[in-house]
Amino acid sequence: MTAPGFVCGVVAAGARRSVAKTGGAGMLPAKTGDRAGGEERMIGVVARIKVKPGSQADFEAVVKQLVAAVNANEAGCRLYQCFKVQDSEVDYLFMEEYDDVAATEAHRASDHFRTFGRQMGAFMDGPPEIIRTLKVS
Repeated sequence: MTAPGFVCGVVAAGARRSVAKTGGAGMLPAKTGDRAGGEERMIGVVARIKVKPGSQADFEAVVKQLVAAVNANEAGCRLYQCFKVQDSEVDYLFMEEYDDVAATEAHRASDHFRTFGRQMGAFMDGPPEIIRTLKVS
């Protein structure tokens, strides 16, 4: 059985909650309505991930590689970090900020995201919970 990949459909559609589909082809399409006053607004994403008990070290090893690759290669990504939730052994949060929809699409399409995302999927206990936001100026 193939483990699901971590592919979050990062799109700007106001602050709304959804659970992203997982797997290589499970990305959500970009949506319009991410402009304020004719200019695109920065897009924020928080992804909550629960990992399988006992797989935390393996998950974190892959996360470190993904975070390094995103921060080194994605000019349109302003913030990409993973945090472990305090008082939890299995909950993690990714905090992300992108210049615009094009930057989110470039992130999702990157080889490093697809490669490390598939590897992370093996350690995840279900799909991530994705919260998409638009930056308030």
